[in-house]
Amino acid sequence: MTFGEKLKLVRTGAEERQEDLGESIGITKRTIILYEQGERTPRDDKVYEALSKHYNTPVEFWKEDKEDDPDKIEEYSRYRKTRNAARKLIDDAQGLFAGGSLSDEDKYKVIKALEQTFWKIEEKIDGNPFD
Repeated sequence: MTFGEKLKLVRTGAEERQEDLGESIGITKRTIILYEQGERTPRDDKVYEALSKHYNTPVEFWKEDKEDDPDKIEEYSRYRKTRNAARKLIDDAQGLFAGGSLSDEDKYKVIKALEQTFWKIEEKIDGNPFD
């Protein structure tokens, strides 16, 4: 599976727009389009590192073509989708905090707590959080 194929499948599985991904990792929408179309690959390791951080993947996932790549797509997409949902929930709930806003550090803590709760529930449902 090519880099561009993996990028498109993970991004769309996470229900992320090209613009949002580009803004998050510091590249343009046009560059993401070129990557996904297979017309370009990153020249700089910083892009691979940014994608790895954004989707919680090993850097090698983006650089190497392995047989288990298709199995990993859903896992990595689901991580980001859950993270985005938690962030939206926090942003939408800002009014609950006495009219004030949460610091970035506090938002991070709430997101981590929500993620941990989500994964615990998923594991209790059927023992496999990725089914």
